[in-house]
Amino acid sequence: MKITFVHHFSLSYVGGGEKFLIEVCLLLKKKSWDVEIRAFPIYRNIYNKHIWGLMSGINYIENWFHKVSDTDVVYFIYAPLIWKLVKTDAPKIAGIHAPSLVPELQSPDVFPKSPIKLFKIHGLLSTITYYYFRLFKEEELRRFDAVHIINRAMKFRHPNVYWVPLFIDATQLYRPTKPKSDEPTILFVGRPLFKKGFDLFVKSAKIIRKHTGNVKFLATGVEGTVDGIIKGLGLIRDNMLPDLYSSAWIVIYPSRIDTFGRVILEAMASGTPVITTPILSHIHLNLPVYYASTPDEIAQKALLILHMPEDEYKSLCAISRRSVIEQYDVEKVFPKFEQMLREVAER
Repeated sequence: MKITFVHHFSLSYVGGGEKFLIEVCLLLKKKSWDVEIRAFPIYRNIYNKHIWGLMSGINYIENWFHKVSDTDVVYFIYAPLIWKLVKTDAPKIAGIHAPSLVPELQSPDVFPKSPIKLFKIHGLLSTITYYYFRLFKEEELRRFDAVHIINRAMKFRHPNVYWVPLFIDATQLYRPTKPKSDEPTILFVGRPLFKKGFDLFVKSAKIIRKHTGNVKFLATGVEGTVDGIIKGLGLIRDNMLPDLYSSAWIVIYPSRIDTFGRVILEAMASGTPVITTPILSHIHLNLPVYYASTPDEIAQKALLILHMPEDEYKSLCAISRRSVIEQYDVEKVFPKFEQMLREVAER
């Protein structure tokens, strides 16, 4: 059986959707599925050359128009309208991954009512997507044979909706690989953007530092030092993340926008407690995280964890890891994804 995956962004953008496609294709190839990835040259980043090394022989075609005639199922990282540039008679699945398609799962701060404010936060492409999908989502999705939602909080009217969450390898990859650092360390993983709550991390770090001076603050995606207290780690490759998560005492993930929140899973599977925002996409993961919305609340929760007795903290780390394994390990989730592909192909 052959599966074609289509993404509206170039894989060199290296975001959540791009990593999802590569991981899924590699897993399917291991199980003898025939797979390929097609994409459009939107947000192509010529500097992210390392992404091609992750492909491991997967057929990848990047173009503005695609004709797919020799496949059993076409899975789209769905974006309104652009999917029409792919000509195919095969059954189609719309995978809902973009936050602009489910604004009700996000913080109101990132989806304001004002179009001008929305444009300033998200740019032209996401703003157009947001308003178009609000008007025509049912008509658009009727063109697909199935809809794949990755978060149980998502609600769509369609006769064939599959809920299959994202997953991680919590056995071989994301696991406790290093002991906790000698110095209490708090970590931020993500792009240093307002949407990802980096401002909340910076402000909470200042508050925590006032109450305890022996805490080290680290942030990926940042160069240099921020406000004299946060050390930027720059671009971190995925294979380096397990060590980074494992050695941290706390991961603060104050994102205002998400359809899933994979960083939460990765950190907890690595045996590290997480403080995150109470947006619906995070709440419906059903994981034992600490919720906080403001810098003061984040700092309060962080200080609570830092001052825990050692045995209580170790128990929290173990519970965090176990809860991810039970719900989101690849061995439990991926067979459901395969079943979805088979059923849509047969239908």
